[in-house]
Amino acid sequence: MNKLYFKYGVMGSSKTAQALMTKFNYEEKGSKVWLIKPATDVRDGLQLLRSRIGLEANAFVVPPEMDLKEMFSVLQMDGAVYDVIIADEAQFFTEKQIWQQLFASMSSTCFHICRSRREQPEDRQTSPFRFHRTVR
Repeated sequence: MNKLYFKYGVMGSSKTAQALMTKFNYEEKGSKVWLIKPATDVRDGLQLLRSRIGLEANAFVVPPEMDLKEMFSVLQMDGAVYDVIIADEAQFFTEKQIWQQLFASMSSTCFHICRSRREQPEDRQTSPFRFHRTVR
C-alpha cells in the first residue's frame, strides 16, 4: 500500500537532516530514492540539499512551472523507477505541484515524504503554500 508522510516543524528542527537520513536508510536497503526540492530553495546552491549538521546530497530541482506528474511519468518511461520520493521545503512548491506529488504517490509503487517548515497560524490565509488545508 502506498503511503504519504508529511513532516513539518520549526526552523532548526532537523527536517532536512531527517530527510537525508531517510534517503540514506532507504538506499542502504536497495531502494531507489528521488530527492526533489523547489527551485526557489537556493540557500545551499541550486542542486544541493544540505542540513545544518553537514549532511548533504544532490537533489532534482523543480521550477514552479514544472508539471511533476508529467515529469514522474517521463522518468518512469525512461526506466527510472523510484521506490521513494522525498520532497524538501515543500512550502515552496505550488499548490498544483502538491496535488501532482500526491498523484505520484498514489499512482506508483513509491512512498512519498514531504518536508516543510510549519506555517504560522496568521500565515494560513496569505501563504502560497496551503498544503495543510488542501490535504485535510
